[in-house]
Amino acid sequence: SNLSFESQYMEDSGYDPSIPSGEMFYHTSIIRPDLGFGIMYQRGLTSRKINFKPFGGVAFSHINKPKETFFVDNNTLPVRQTYHFGAGIQLSEKTELKPVSVVMIQDHHHEIYAGAMMNYLLPNLNKLQFGFMTRNNDAVIAYAGYQISSLFIGTSYDLTTSSMKKATG
Repeated sequence: SNLSFESQYMEDSGYDPSIPSGEMFYHTSIIRPDLGFGIMYQRGLTSRKINFKPFGGVAFSHINKPKETFFVDNNTLPVRQTYHFGAGIQLSEKTELKPVSVVMIQDHHHEIYAGAMMNYLLPNLNKLQFGFMTRNNDAVIAYAGYQISSLFIGTSYDLTTSSMKKATG
């Protein structure tokens, strides 16, 4: 009931929801499980005595290749592979540099992120984090975050640098 279709738009008056859409929906509700799995390792996660803390992980999303449409029987969501790695490099008692990289592959598509973040330990043992990344010659990404105990709150902004910037504004 909340969908609109091209056949419901009139040239002179615009959208009219009382016009029948002409679409036939036989199944409008469906449940499809979507399974994923991931694992990560980091050496010396909480220790400030270890100066080099490499990490890496792998994740697989849509392992069961769920269908992604009501209409086409053989339209399935391909498995997405995600690989991430980097290292925490302790520069001082309160400062850690963290170069990172993420590679995502799904079907014939891939996305690569590379960059670095800086962690600064505050007197109350919380952390301030900021950094920059780049994505496949497409965007630069600014990030800032704050860690309270084991909760991280952060935000990022992608600034498109490719020809797509005309579409993203």
